[in-house]
Amino acid sequence: MATLTCFHICYDEATRAACPSDFTPLLHDNRMPDLKEIIPIYEYLKGHRWLPDEFIGFFSPRFKQKTGLDFCDVFDAYNRHKESTDAVFFT
Repeated sequence: MATLTCFHICYDEATRAACPSDFTPLLHDNRMPDLKEIIPIYEYLKGHRWLPDEFIGFFSPRFKQKTGLDFCDVFDAYNRHKESTDAVFFT
């Protein structure tokens, strides 16, 4: 069975407090402030063992502000495309 995990990148108390309830916080210690989103994604992926039919998404703290989309939109796209694609991009 396919699974979906949506990570909300958190690099300070404000972004952690703003993490939507359907997203999983992905904490970043901010030691490289110019790379606020790349470092936590890289660190997670380098240690992750993929499961069959696993979908993982990484989302900026400003995802909703930038796209107008929320978890329901992500979940709907996932359900529409999970059987036919390996990646879904939101721009």
